[in-house]
Amino acid sequence: MKIDHDVPRHAYVNVMELLVSEEVEKQVKTMQPRMLKYLKRVEVETYALNRLPSLYASSEKGRQLQYEKAKRELHNQIKSAVRQAFAAVQVDPIRASEPLHNQQDDAASVALSALRDLLKQPDLNWDGAINRLRSLLGRRGDQPPTAPAQEPSHRTRYRNDAPDMAAPGTDPDHGHYWRPGTYGSEVSWKKTHNPGSAPSNSNFDWNDSRYSQ
Repeated sequence: MKIDHDVPRHAYVNVMELLVSEEVEKQVKTMQPRMLKYLKRVEVETYALNRLPSLYASSEKGRQLQYEKAKRELHNQIKSAVRQAFAAVQVDPIRASEPLHNQQDDAASVALSALRDLLKQPDLNWDGAINRLRSLLGRRGDQPPTAPAQEPSHRTRYRNDAPDMAAPGTDPDHGHYWRPGTYGSEVSWKKTHNPGSAPSNSNFDWNDSRYSQ
């Protein structure tokens, strides 16, 4: 058996729908704009209509009478029902909650704005900024690095300020061998023979005239 779900069309209206729509419009004007994007007006009106009596009229005169009667007797009830409807729709914390404030995004925006001012490019994005920085760092890397000037140590200053002293062995009258303990003496120790060699007696003679004096 086929059931006919078509509802016959009649010339009547529910005046309460008009009254609820007007009240929703009034309360929307007092709300913050950031909350409205999380609300659906049709949900608010439906919630309120389900908690208010219906006021049907089939003529212009009957609609006017129902409208004036509801304004006098049901004004507070309509206002309360619409307020409850807004609260019920906002029960979901995902809709009503404010998202977390990301400080890293703010810092990145400030840095990008500074780069735009520095490079004189108002439309600069992060990709372009990275490419510019890479090119600038590449040019800087091509230049040979200069070593920073180092301050001489106290030993170096002492050597530079000290008077020149002859190094051992630089005097032509002295040999290359110095006797230990004679540093600063005018007489130097001279090596007379090579180690391991026997003394030569070729120039030694007791009849030398120097021994007869």
